[in-house]
Parts: sequence; C-alpha cells; structure tokens
Amino acid sequence: MRIFWEWIDNFPGTAIQKEEFRQIIISVIGWVPENIVPARIQELERMTEDADEMIAHDKKSENLYTRSLKEAITNARGILKTIQKEKDKSSKRNVRNAN
Repeated sequence: MRIFWEWIDNFPGTAIQKEEFRQIIISVIGWVPENIVPARIQELERMTEDADEMIAHDKKSENLYTRSLKEAITNARGILKTIQKEKDKSSKRNVRNAN
C-alpha cells in the first residue's frame, strides 16, 4: 500500500494537479491508502501549516486557546523533526550497507 500511496503522492505537477489525480484514482478504484506512516506524516505537516495560518489570521490577543494551539504546533514539529532525523539515520545506514 505504501508504494501505491507514494506513486500517487509523487505524481508530477502542482498541488492542485496532484489532488485532481488523487481524486481520479479514488473515483476509479474507490480508495487510496491513507492509514500508512508517510500519509500520516504528511497529514501532520498540513495540520501544523493550517494551525499556523489560523494563528496568523487571528487578530485577537493571545488567549488560552491560541497558547494551547501554539504548544500543539511546537509538539507536532518536534515529532516531525524526530521522524526526519530517524529517516536520515536510516538512509545513511542503507548507503553504508550498500557500499
């Protein structure tokens, strides 16, 4: 399933074109894999970006909800950073093992 998801995700084009391609696949096949690690990572990245936009557009002073959202964003980014470090370590190991 991961390979199928990556094939769809790596479709060349703009974000809009990729989403159109994804929707075409869903209309033909009926689904695309979403309960896999790469899809969840991408979803978390999108959620942090959306939350940043919400905070940027909020003209009110910092309240409890804004602080909580900022804390959640910080935690999510920490998770994403850890995941990226592990991916980098794994890639380096694979390169060393291949040589």
